[in-house]
Amino acid sequence: MYIFNRTVNVNIITAALLTMLIVPSIAIKSLAQEETPPQTVSAVAWSPNGERIAIGDVSGSLVISNFDNSPPITLTEQAAITTRVDWSPDGALLASGGYGDSVSIWDTTNGNLVRTFSISEENIVATLVLWSLDAQSIFTSSATNTAPSLREWDVRDGTIRHELSGFEAYAATWSPDGQMLAVSGLVQITFIDSATFTQQNRLEPEQGDFDNRYQISSLDWATDGQTMAVGYLNGQVRIWDLARHRILHTFQANESVSRTSNYRTSSIIALRYMADETRLVSVSEDGTLRGWDITTGEVIINQDLAIPVVYSADFSPWGGQIVVGGTPIAPTDSQVAMTESNTTGLPTNTLEIVVADPSAETLQAITDACGLASAADQALTAEISAQDYVGFTTQLEALPENALPPGCRADLLAVAAALDAQGE
Repeated sequence: MYIFNRTVNVNIITAALLTMLIVPSIAIKSLAQEETPPQTVSAVAWSPNGERIAIGDVSGSLVISNFDNSPPITLTEQAAITTRVDWSPDGALLASGGYGDSVSIWDTTNGNLVRTFSISEENIVATLVLWSLDAQSIFTSSATNTAPSLREWDVRDGTIRHELSGFEAYAATWSPDGQMLAVSGLVQITFIDSATFTQQNRLEPEQGDFDNRYQISSLDWATDGQTMAVGYLNGQVRIWDLARHRILHTFQANESVSRTSNYRTSSIIALRYMADETRLVSVSEDGTLRGWDITTGEVIINQDLAIPVVYSADFSPWGGQIVVGGTPIAPTDSQVAMTESNTTGLPTNTLEIVVADPSAETLQAITDACGLASAADQALTAEISAQDYVGFTTQLEALPENALPPGCRADLLAVAAALDAQGE
């Protein structure tokens, strides 16, 4: 069974991103080897089956790239800058939005435009584009000074099903049972009943949060429904007890910084619970990857990405890998060398795929989630217990193609390779 990524996090949308239009960089048009014009990647999203990635850039172009080396699907330019992309749960359609007044729906098999929704009378930016779990509607919000709103659109006929006026949303995540949608404003989180589109509850900020840059930038709802991880512009991550409305844990991904001449900030672009929710991983705009043991608070991942400024990031459906898109502001010699030597063909100073959490715990959690037959699951678990990741890879590659979803297989291979490299 495929696990649909149920979270949409905010991309940083400011004058800095507009300025990137004149910054030289390398665009990614396909995950296969291909020379393409330079651009800055401003939006990325992994397909629900983990086999494709949607990539938007600051020129407004949008491409669906494939891991099987088949030709990419190029979509017609639809905005000055693409800032939001989200796949329908079945992967058949893709929603995109950006600077402009509309959100577009695309057929992912042929790249044809299916429908366009006019989300604002102003030429303003889409701050949220999110599919419903039944793929029958999309939720949108836009940054507008006159009439901000959260809308649910019927994909079939383009009509507005529901609307919350005066509401501007920046990040959203579905509850594990699909009955509730959590959407964030600047500092508060509102919980909306998915059937009636009525507000059920709100998670209010702590006193002084706004002054201390606790503006919300990313969300992830724990699968037990009891807690939520929230990322902020000041580089902090909090885990909230949703029943008691109190903070359980606080983690510092990086130092809180405002925008400087190179536009790097501490904002948390994306985050996710890992390894049966005993660990947490975040990606920041300043190109840092951080992870923590939730129980002890220990920092278990501390990595600088090859991309110096990150605008968008998305975890693969099973959580083994992260695709990161951004801009190569003043790349260092080491980053240039990494780009030239990258064997996957990905230009690492604008688009990068990394293993989210190279740990035995995460490898085991993904193995358990792949829906393997009992004998295969036990064989792979034995290799993990023995810390024999070469043996794990051999066992995995020997399994029939239909034994597990290709995206899950790819995540397992990536995490096992990272663990083997750590042991060298």
